[in-house]
Amino acid sequence: MGEYQKLVVQKLSYEGLFNYKELFRIMDFWLRDKFYDKFEYRNEEYNTDKGKEIVTEFKPWKKVTDYYKIIIKIEFHLIDIHKVEVERNGKKVMMDEGKCEVKLTGYLIPDYEHWWIKKPMHYFLRDMFERFVYWYITRKYQGMVIDHVADLYHHLSTYLNVTPYKVH
Repeated sequence: MGEYQKLVVQKLSYEGLFNYKELFRIMDFWLRDKFYDKFEYRNEEYNTDKGKEIVTEFKPWKKVTDYYKIIIKIEFHLIDIHKVEVERNGKKVMMDEGKCEVKLTGYLIPDYEHWWIKKPMHYFLRDMFERFVYWYITRKYQGMVIDHVADLYHHLSTYLNVTPYKVH
């Protein structure tokens, strides 16, 4: 089949001070730590009257077996972003201020190489095998997708919720 099994969607919305580059650095380190290959699907930046609007979409993927593949779709939508000078540990630092929306979607793809759909008999055998023999392994990888999305959500929300800065 090779169909995307959409398992989990988590959204995060934040408004205030943050560092745009630091947010992406945290995401990048997390992806490297979990051995995901990063794929930047879309990256757009617009100038508006109130500031910048940035739309970025990543689709990092990971082959967990020869049969299963995990994709986490990460969508960043940054609205009305502008630079602000803040005091951080007694030093003045440039930070971004605006609204940040993050959407994380976890997918599990069985038979990502489409080998088991080439012939009708293969399709039937794969379907029977998945339903009656391999169901517990499929559940294991579905749980892995849900855990990875929750962990990435936790990392990003932890960074965004910790902003004890003074605006000058």
